[in-house]
Amino acid sequence: MRVLLNGDRNFHIAVYDLKSKEMNVWNSDEKDTSVKNFSVSPNGNVYVPSFSETESHQNIEDFNQNQGPFKPYTFSIYNPNGFKLKNVGFIRKHIQDFSVNSNGSKIIFSVNEKPDSSDANFLIYEMNTNNGAINPILSSSSKELLSLQQPQFSSSEDRFIYFIGV
Repeated sequence: MRVLLNGDRNFHIAVYDLKSKEMNVWNSDEKDTSVKNFSVSPNGNVYVPSFSETESHQNIEDFNQNQGPFKPYTFSIYNPNGFKLKNVGFIRKHIQDFSVNSNGSKIIFSVNEKPDSSDANFLIYEMNTNNGAINPILSSSSKELLSLQQPQFSSSEDRFIYFIGV
């Protein structure tokens, strides 16, 4: 689960043991890095987009004044015990939803390229977790859809993705 500790501005990942009734908050001493969301892969690794709270507040001011870029997200992979295995890559787009394929080699995520515009363009991107390469794979404007959200890999292979489209 994603938790906000008393007195903090940033979110952390927490693990609750149903048997022992104990909770472990990962990186509770970290006061700037905030977790946006997370996904647990079948191998138990945890995939996390996170951002700097300090940089986020500065970027919000810049965006409001100059329509500047969004805060950068860092995609990271953690083992089941909360140890960071690696940073996968950086994204300077507002991630809405994401999914990890069955072997953990790819992440797909949805973004709105023009969130404050009447001609919004939703895209689904794919990120390679080995080298951080990002490629667009589907755009709402090219498929005459208004929205693309909650992309999910099929469980059996990487050939198909599911998403909500309007």
